[in-house]
Amino acid sequence: MHRNRQRGQMQTVVTDGYVGVRYNIQSATDNFEIFDVEKDPQQSENLATNPALAPLQAKMKAQVLQMRRPDSAAKRPYDSAAVPAGEPAGKLVEGKLDVGLYVGSWPWVPDFRSISPSSRLVAPTIDASGCATKDIGGAAFTGWFHAETEGDYTFHLKSDGGAALFLHKARVIDDDFGRTGKETAGAIRLAAGWHPLSVFYRGSQGARSLSVEFTNPGGVRGVLGGKAIAKSETFGAGQ
Repeated sequence: MHRNRQRGQMQTVVTDGYVGVRYNIQSATDNFEIFDVEKDPQQSENLATNPALAPLQAKMKAQVLQMRRPDSAAKRPYDSAAVPAGEPAGKLVEGKLDVGLYVGSWPWVPDFRSISPSSRLVAPTIDASGCATKDIGGAAFTGWFHAETEGDYTFHLKSDGGAALFLHKARVIDDDFGRTGKETAGAIRLAAGWHPLSVFYRGSQGARSLSVEFTNPGGVRGVLGGKAIAKSETFGAGQ
């Protein structure tokens, strides 16, 4: 039944035990066909018309925007769509970020989510002050970024040993592979609201330094702090 279909741009996503597929995508609002492949491995019954799965449909549409980055060499019909905001679990504490500190050294910036931190602290901004001692080789800053209005936000990062900045699951800045030591930047179109933020930092053998700023849609640049950031009441919750 799937043969002789216009494929065009296609996407698939697995969420909450269901598989979503959409063919010949024209915009970010196109619906996914939804299948329970455990019960229906042939994908013969499209469950997307079930009203009970309307929240899952919305979640799938949001997730495929929250996990990808547009590529100018491979344009897609949903590239200009704003990344939907997240849903913080519980109350947020503005002006603070959770920080995990890590002992060790690595040839690249690791995904610190898979490593247990040696210690934890709360910080009002993103810098390398918690990595002053040489045994602390890296840090992971986690929390939420607040987009005051919908539009294009540019993030600016500079580090001594390498870093990566993520919003949702999208890598906005890669200051690791091929790094020059100069400031690097990445832009992303965000819907208004709170977006989960992570910055992973690897310290060098020399003096430690890390700074992150952002430019809002109005062209105003400032430090990533204050009302633009928040942490969950529980460490790492909702990230």
